[in-house]
Amino acid sequence: MRPRNRPTMPREVIARLMAATTIIAVTTAALMGCGSSKTTSTTPGPTIGTSTSTSTTTTTTPANRNGPFAIGRRDEVFVDLTRKTAANGGLPERPSRTLETIIEYPARGTPDPKVETKNAAPVAGTFPVVLFVHGFSAHADNPYLHYLAAAGFVAVSIKFPLTNTDTPGGPTPTDTFNEPADVKFVLSQLAHLPARDADLEPIIDAGRVGLIGQSLGADVVLDMAYHSNYRDPRVAAVVPMAGGCVGCLQSAGEANGRYYAGPAVPVLFIHGTLDTYFPAPAAQAYAQAPAPKFRLDLIGAHHVQFGPPWEPIAAHATIDFFDHFLKNDAAALHKLNADANVPSTAHLQQTTG
Repeated sequence: MRPRNRPTMPREVIARLMAATTIIAVTTAALMGCGSSKTTSTTPGPTIGTSTSTSTTTTTTPANRNGPFAIGRRDEVFVDLTRKTAANGGLPERPSRTLETIIEYPARGTPDPKVETKNAAPVAGTFPVVLFVHGFSAHADNPYLHYLAAAGFVAVSIKFPLTNTDTPGGPTPTDTFNEPADVKFVLSQLAHLPARDADLEPIIDAGRVGLIGQSLGADVVLDMAYHSNYRDPRVAAVVPMAGGCVGCLQSAGEANGRYYAGPAVPVLFIHGTLDTYFPAPAAQAYAQAPAPKFRLDLIGAHHVQFGPPWEPIAAHATIDFFDHFLKNDAAALHKLNADANVPSTAHLQQTTG
């Protein structure tokens, strides 16, 4: 799997940016490279916002729901006409939010975890959605999408309009507050794909969703799981990766909301033990989270991307976690313990009761 991530900003800088946007100009130069870095560019499909499909195809669940599968890919552009994109870097405010979106999925063909095939025919079956939230100054194109699609998930990733590394005028972390609504909008659009991609709709189970967030994206998925102002009932499990600042979104005006007031959402924290940017907030978030909760320490790893030998461990643990909590695979927790406990390399903590 090709590495696509670069080092990120210090967590304490992010927290200050979230609470005091006036210091953005001072810190911009230090805030580049959080999350994944792209290796290829893709051409998005036509803009849609309220498209519908008349597909009536029916499917059955395949006997081998966990793969490995070949990997298909579609690229969409969803436009939310109800929300604005703020002025940024000298560019004017826009009346809508444009969300370029990658969809990778189990496809027909010979399994190869390193190869994605544009517009490949999907396999028959129904598969849970796992949506990836990139970090600050990052790319949506991420190696975990390949892992997930090959393992029997519909892997979705959004290029957020003002936090991705290619943002015209430069990325700004203050737009992170809009990303939970972006995620909710895209999840809803998966049931209303354009006609050319209507063949995907029958395989997508968007009613039970997993979220992965890297670095600043980890804060987004935590708030969508636990904060009363952001949570989405479709979110059934979350993986905050190389991040974990519970309350970062709340710090800029969401103090009227509450954490941990709803049903418990299973969570798997993943971090490198040599990641100096966030350990205290992540440890606090793990301590506060309700069970079932898991924490995977990658011994000796730095910030995203973890790289070898840790990336395969993190990927397999993530898949085991989602297999259990999204596919109801009882054996997956035993597999998680085997995959996530590697002497001198990885250690798993957990509270399941």
